[in-house]
Amino acid sequence: SAANYGPARQVIEGTRIIVVGTTSSNRTVTTMYENLATYIANLVYHSDASTTLVRKDTDLTEMECQENNLIILGSPDENHIFDQYPLSSSSNNMDELLPLTWHDGHFSLPSMGCTFNQDHIGLLFTTPSHCNRANRINLVICGTTMLGVQDIVRLAWPNVPPMTRGPFTNLLPDFVVSGPEFAWKGLAGA
Repeated sequence: SAANYGPARQVIEGTRIIVVGTTSSNRTVTTMYENLATYIANLVYHSDASTTLVRKDTDLTEMECQENNLIILGSPDENHIFDQYPLSSSSNNMDELLPLTWHDGHFSLPSMGCTFNQDHIGLLFTTPSHCNRANRINLVICGTTMLGVQDIVRLAWPNVPPMTRGPFTNLLPDFVVSGPEFAWKGLAGA
């Protein structure tokens, strides 16, 4: 339904939990995701004084999944929650819930004929909840490297800091891909 396909601000407007990926073979990556989760949760609190729980992917309960929107940090290689999405038996295509395929740290958008196989690519997209709840939405933040992920998380910061608004509510669509020029071009480099 339209209620669970974006734009990105719909995730922030409901109750939410940030789910940190823990399956990366690099402990530094997991620590960086934990730090980014804390940063996003603090931005939410700063903007509207509401709390955002932060959970490791291995600690998220089914009830929490059903009752909250999720902000998922990490790729299918880094976040256990993707194991719960229905996978096609012939590939790593995450069915109709996820608009991409993921392989060896790079992703493609088959419907658009795009493949992103270079470093410093960030990805943000919304997807319906995999917990079979029609009114819940997930926001996925991942990238080919942590530099790409950090670029996407920068979209959470309000563009005019004194005029605080919720993270990811600044006219973001339901899908953003950032590139190496994002740091100095902003959305024009995405």
